[in-house]
Amino acid sequence: MKKIWIKILLTIALIVIAFACFYFPKAIETTRTISVDPIVAMKTDNSGFIKFIQYIGLFCMVFSVWIWRNLLKISSVGFIGGPDIKSGDPETIDSNFKKESISEPEVPPTNTEYEKHKLDEKKRAIINLMEESYTSITRISSLAHKLKLSKGIIEMCLFELQRDGIVRKDVVPGSLVGNYSMTDSWINRGIDNFRNTLNGRNEAIISDLRYLQIRNLDIDALIETDNHNYVVEVKSLSKHLDSKVIERGIKQLLNIEEELKSKKAVKLVLLFVLHKDFDLNIDHLEDEFSDVKDNLEITYFRLT
Repeated sequence: MKKIWIKILLTIALIVIAFACFYFPKAIETTRTISVDPIVAMKTDNSGFIKFIQYIGLFCMVFSVWIWRNLLKISSVGFIGGPDIKSGDPETIDSNFKKESISEPEVPPTNTEYEKHKLDEKKRAIINLMEESYTSITRISSLAHKLKLSKGIIEMCLFELQRDGIVRKDVVPGSLVGNYSMTDSWINRGIDNFRNTLNGRNEAIISDLRYLQIRNLDIDALIETDNHNYVVEVKSLSKHLDSKVIERGIKQLLNIEEELKSKKAVKLVLLFVLHKDFDLNIDHLEDEFSDVKDNLEITYFRLT
């Protein structure tokens, strides 16, 4: 009972002190003349002292609640407190400590199936993102930024997708930077089909580079054989053939040919990928644009 009265009196005293700390201090500003000619004055105030007194008042308010923490069933008030330290039997504590020190450290169990599930989720997210683009060409840094994953995780997922034949990787010449694309995207299927026709012409393929850039000019494919360098520009057709599409494709090929430094003869290939039941008179197109360039070839691949 005596302890309760002491707490009550202490609480009242703390509240009175806190009230006095906030109510009585008044701002005082003094001006002192340092020089008369020219007139230089210096102003000072007691704002710092008032803040110090108010901090004391704040502490008193918090402490007046803190001393009743057991009754209020709280472990902290503001900046005071934390979990209480419970007393115990020293012998019990010592024996428990010995048991913990002797026992082997706990190793969290690894769930291989769960880890595989999470990795598969990330791979599906990569595939969905790549399929949003009609060309499906991207890089590790771009995927990491869009999916908010680390580059290491993205690279591991792409490695597995590449191993499974879902993703294709084309390394930029002279660097380790890789361009990734879906193996079964219409642009890759079209280039793969043209590459197969080269085998039928008895041309040995030396290299097949895709999604390159030469002086800001995009190259869909640069296929080197033992006799030629084939520059391939791919266009998609699904509804109707616009002459402007052909003109843009040929212009792109001509610009690339000017910038391409090749010791072998260069062949320019305008490859149309036909969707659905779209018909294309390829002989008519070749006759119409045959006078543009002798090394220009217009061909097509139909998606099934």
